[in-house]
Amino acid sequence: MILGDPNGGCWPTELQELLLKAALFDGDAACQAYRDWHAQGGLERLDAGSYRLLPLVGHNLGRYGFEHKEMGTLRGLRRKTWCENRLLFARLAPAAAMLQQAGIPVLVLKGVPLALRYYRDAGLRPMRDLDLLVPEQRAREAIQLFQSAGWRELWPGRYRLGPRDLGFRQALPYAAGDGREMDLHWHALYQATFPGADAAFFSRRFLVERPLLQALTSEQPVVMLIDEIDRADPEFEAFLLEILAERQVTIPELGTVRAKHAPLFVLTSNGTRDMTDALRRRCLHAFVDYPPPSREQAILELRVPGVGAALAAQLAAFAQKVRTMDLRKSPSIAETIDWARALLVLGASALDPELARSTLGLLVKYEEDRVKVEGKLGSLVGTK
Repeated sequence: MILGDPNGGCWPTELQELLLKAALFDGDAACQAYRDWHAQGGLERLDAGSYRLLPLVGHNLGRYGFEHKEMGTLRGLRRKTWCENRLLFARLAPAAAMLQQAGIPVLVLKGVPLALRYYRDAGLRPMRDLDLLVPEQRAREAIQLFQSAGWRELWPGRYRLGPRDLGFRQALPYAAGDGREMDLHWHALYQATFPGADAAFFSRRFLVERPLLQALTSEQPVVMLIDEIDRADPEFEAFLLEILAERQVTIPELGTVRAKHAPLFVLTSNGTRDMTDALRRRCLHAFVDYPPPSREQAILELRVPGVGAALAAQLAAFAQKVRTMDLRKSPSIAETIDWARALLVLGASALDPELARSTLGLLVKYEEDRVKVEGKLGSLVGTK
């Protein structure tokens, strides 16, 4: 869309339009647009808005094998942007969490959802701050919360908020003492600051259904696997309690969503952390041990085409013996498969102590475990 600017010009300019084409067009059209952009000054005439496009430009051109002396610069800028954005997300996440803990609904605007939801890559859009949207009726509460937490207004003389200004402004910029910056919005757009302008953003229409909610709202009965629940944090376990017990979930902004058909949930755990008693009470428990060597051998032969039956039998017997040892972490089936694949690449047809020692890092993942296993390689290496 072409919009007039205060200086009487239009944007995007011709140069900006070329860069947009390089970022968004396919194939030869994108490559030619970048060549034209470069020929007209490119990097020497770069403005702040165009700079934000460069990681996306490099990513798009790279998909077509585009060769140019500046491609190395574009790839480096993407890596730099990824690192800076990941750090930014980690440093600013507590700001959104603070609002949620106070019961204030919050949405993330602009760059973060664009990068993570649309681009699906944190390195494709440079960012310097976070934009949060809260309901207009909770705006003053959110402002007081940030101020009490030590956030200060940027340019307070310019953005001073009077008692009746919520209906005429859309945001306030804040900064923390450590340099973090955040824009607190109660309206998403400065062109729409009338009461209720942003109510739709907090409705079901703008709710992105993740797998748990999809399972509850499915028109057909579903079975859902939640793998390695012991690696989730206790807060997620607490969130699961209502779903497992009542087959429903309560969303503060929207109310309670009840399952149309009661889903069947299957939870797995490797025991790296004890589940809470409340979660255990809501589950039926079944213990699944490692398979016997004959079964593990069959798994290896199926998952690693080309591995000989003799080698697969040796690896399965070796893994079973190792699992009887007092180790920090016993080898899993997946690690035995990885070990078999590596030995296949090395051209091995049988396992001997020296080969086992040189590849043991694929099976055991802690140094103290490796020392224990190496000390018994003579008795561990053999056939069934």
